[in-house]
Amino acid sequence: MIRRLHLQPTDCSVGGAAMAVFFKIVARTSFALYLVAIVAILVMMVNICADVVATAFFRKPIHGTLEFTTNYYMPIIATLPIAIAQLRNQHITVELLAQSLSPKGSAILFLFDALIVVPYLAAFFWFSFLDAIKKTRIGEFIFAIKFDLPVWPSRWVIPAGYFVLTLCIVWQVMRTVGYLRSGDTGRPPNEVDHTTFTI
Repeated sequence: MIRRLHLQPTDCSVGGAAMAVFFKIVARTSFALYLVAIVAILVMMVNICADVVATAFFRKPIHGTLEFTTNYYMPIIATLPIAIAQLRNQHITVELLAQSLSPKGSAILFLFDALIVVPYLAAFFWFSFLDAIKKTRIGEFIFAIKFDLPVWPSRWVIPAGYFVLTLCIVWQVMRTVGYLRSGDTGRPPNEVDHTTFTI
């Protein structure tokens, strides 16, 4: 059972109390989305296994398994954990150039990357948000074999995931700017895992 989440900013002196509060909001929201994704994985496993058993032994498949997997489980699993992965610096990266840079150079490179990535993510969030509103208004659904499955709620998964991911990167940018201004020579914030979890 997950007992608690420890939040550890690398340098609480940079940014003050407001930065610490922003960090806690972003970290806790990212962690909450991560938990939702874990639950989705478990439910999907049970659903699919039950469908296989029911089909193989009783010739009575669980109707809607494919539709639920495609429209609910997979979007949740693929989208919601990306924010916590960013916060923990666990995304796959190629560091051919960054390996030879100084800590300051690495921080500057991160800011350059963020300058490109943040507008893209913000646009991705905005257009997926508009699409979610549109699908909600029309009550989007698909035809399953035995019933109609509303899928408009799943349209909110992508904007939620990318909104929190954008906040994570914005926080990291603020931390990195503070790091550069402080004259610190240690590891830059963009290379540090900012969270530890007690399980």
